[in-house]
Amino acid sequence: MIHFTIPNMLNSRPFVDFSILNANNLTGELPLALTNLTKLTELRISSNNFIGKIPDFFHSWKNLQKLDIQASGLYGPITSSISVLSNLTELRISNLLGDGSKFPPLSNMRGMTRLMLRSCNLSGSIPAYISQMPGLKILDLSFNRLEGNVPDFKDLANLEYMFLTSNLLTGAIPERILDRDPRDQLDLSYNNFSESSMGPTCRDTLNVFESSLGWDNSNTGECQKNIPCTKDCYSVHINCGGKAITSGNIKYKEDQDVAGPAKFVLVSENWGISTSGLFWDTNSASNVYIANNVSTLRMNSSELYTSARLSPLSITYYVCCLANGNYSVTISFAEIVFRENRSFYSLGRRIFDVYIQEKLVLKDFDIEIAAQGVDKSVSMAYKAVVSNKVLQIHFHWAGKGTTAAPKRGMYGPLISAISVESDFSPPVKVEIFIVIGAVVSVLFLILMILGILWWKGCIGDRISREEGKSKLPLLTSMLQTRLGKEVLDLSTRGYMAPEYALWGYLTYKADVYSFGVVALEIVAGKNNMKYRPNENYVCLLDWGLFLQRKGDLMELVDPKLGSDFNKEEAIRMIKVALLCTNPSPVLRPTMSAVVSMLEGRTVVNEDIMDPSIYGDEYRFEALRGQFDQIQPVRKSLSGAESLIHSSSDPAWTGTSSAQDLYSINLDSR
Repeated sequence: MIHFTIPNMLNSRPFVDFSILNANNLTGELPLALTNLTKLTELRISSNNFIGKIPDFFHSWKNLQKLDIQASGLYGPITSSISVLSNLTELRISNLLGDGSKFPPLSNMRGMTRLMLRSCNLSGSIPAYISQMPGLKILDLSFNRLEGNVPDFKDLANLEYMFLTSNLLTGAIPERILDRDPRDQLDLSYNNFSESSMGPTCRDTLNVFESSLGWDNSNTGECQKNIPCTKDCYSVHINCGGKAITSGNIKYKEDQDVAGPAKFVLVSENWGISTSGLFWDTNSASNVYIANNVSTLRMNSSELYTSARLSPLSITYYVCCLANGNYSVTISFAEIVFRENRSFYSLGRRIFDVYIQEKLVLKDFDIEIAAQGVDKSVSMAYKAVVSNKVLQIHFHWAGKGTTAAPKRGMYGPLISAISVESDFSPPVKVEIFIVIGAVVSVLFLILMILGILWWKGCIGDRISREEGKSKLPLLTSMLQTRLGKEVLDLSTRGYMAPEYALWGYLTYKADVYSFGVVALEIVAGKNNMKYRPNENYVCLLDWGLFLQRKGDLMELVDPKLGSDFNKEEAIRMIKVALLCTNPSPVLRPTMSAVVSMLEGRTVVNEDIMDPSIYGDEYRFEALRGQFDQIQPVRKSLSGAESLIHSSSDPAWTGTSSAQDLYSINLDSR
């Protein structure tokens, strides 16, 4: 490390008009001697390891025209004294550490042409005075916590690049922004805009990937909505930045779109890329988002490394239509741009971060160090869980490393190949006899549990000594009465089918899942598939997960019960039901554990799940379709029904509706 030990030199050079200290691994605090450089017009201190906050030195630098403080190691906030720099034409501040701050006062900088406040933890709204910078060409406010509406920037006629990526912006996207010159590069991805403001047209220079509240996992096009997945996928292999090849027994898909500063590309039916960022200090013709090798490669599978996807800021590989479950993700790299000779090509340092499913897996990653040299490959393997059919692999440049070696426009993430493989085998086709067998299995399971609970005294008549007569608790009575009705209903619908429709395969704990759905219906008195409290919830289970997160499970209990029931017993049964329907079979309890929890001998481990796992309209439609497919099974199961009860028994007659699954006689206790 190089320590900052030059204050005496600064004292003797008050007439220095520029100071460029970028990418030197400088440490320590910025010396007070910098305030002596009153003639400075340009100061660049990016990609260093300084400590402390941004000092309040701006009053001494009123002549500054360019200020560059990217990934310097300094803490925010940006002090309000920056407002005195009225001569600034270029301001770049990024990757500040520490707590956030409001947008700094820049209204005096009317001559600004390039403004970057990226990853500065800024909150609040985007100030309208930015529209009063008529010469502004580049505006980068990405990766902050900015919220509210976006100004229409109608007076920014010279604006060519605008990055508002990854904020909390809401409301409608102004029409003046959508109608700008198609040559303008606009990135609005990862925000919360209203879906209706997206407009009907799409273009390669407008990135609105995941930019609205209405975006869901099936939206895989720039402006296209509701594109369903026709089938589940279990693997994908991508030759990043290269052509389709076969390496060993693996076929890699091509990834040769030129991409750009603000673009989402749906490369295939189940994956695409979202690119964001501009190579500053280069002309637009020099912005290249695919790098090619500059020497002969001799590593194994060298064809995977002859080209690579390159990004100056952010690139996300978005893989959709994956079957839910556990996956192995392998990312391959090779430094094919920098050299190890004595030329200027050896001075470059490429440093970036990698996220999988929004989790940071590589921090300050340097390919050359990891591979122990240039033109050498290195692969990093990770595990990932897919719970909503989507896998995202994100590469991000956080301002560190060099930006001008071996030449400008060659920094940022460099990715050679990506492989995604499921850790489970694709399911075989589920035939109708499997559903029939599943139904019989669940019927037997429910009757068995009921028998165990009755034998242990958890279900049955209890004698009220005060009244001298039998008084069965209302919830238990409801369970017995409804269980008979549910057995009939289950035999005609088949609750193994929901799990297959939701996840695309039957797990070894499909019976536990089915029991959970049945138990939830028993307590709520509602049909899981037909009950929708409003358009935001697709079924009873979805509603139950929401109420669990809300901490209001009692709202699930059938209101017909009034108050004459054991609330602790009801809550216990609901929690057990939700545990049984966990999307991961590994996390579902065994049936022996279910019995123990229902008896009250074991504490219920409450795992709160994300309701969005079930809140997918296409998965809901898959559930409906699955039930439609098993309707022919009804007649074949009529014999099983007669073994359980007589269909003429009035306790199980009547029809069910979306609002009330069972008819309950409150007087028959």
